[in-house]
Amino acid sequence: WFKPAQELIYRTLKSTDVLFQKEWQHNPQINAGFFACVCNADTIQMLKMVLKGLYQGMQMRKSVDDQGCINELIARQKMPCSFGYLPSTFLNDHLLELTKSFNDVILYHSIDSLPYNGKTSVQVKLEQHMKMRAKILGDNSIFKNT
Repeated sequence: WFKPAQELIYRTLKSTDVLFQKEWQHNPQINAGFFACVCNADTIQMLKMVLKGLYQGMQMRKSVDDQGCINELIARQKMPCSFGYLPSTFLNDHLLELTKSFNDVILYHSIDSLPYNGKTSVQVKLEQHMKMRAKILGDNSIFKNT
């Protein structure tokens, strides 16, 4: 978190039940790493459908996650609630090209943090966060030797 977000979230939620981060710029897929929702019967139904999808996936020994289940509901036009997207100031790695100014970033959510070069996924995610924090706050001096 780099700036207060509550007022913007409430203002944007007035016209929809759930707000997700976009996963990609030109694609309707969502990223479920951070979302905001109004608690009502429709959003509860959506969450129940996601849980059902996760349970069915486990029974079939398929690799499924909450994000995949939600994107499947969207693709099949089965979302029981209205949804929209958080503004691009809620940033993830796939949306970097949308960022006009890092001064506008409210939240950064790192993605694609799989282990590599002997680093764990937690180490990769921490490194991503530290680099983005330096970029947003304008201090890259801690990365001169990396």
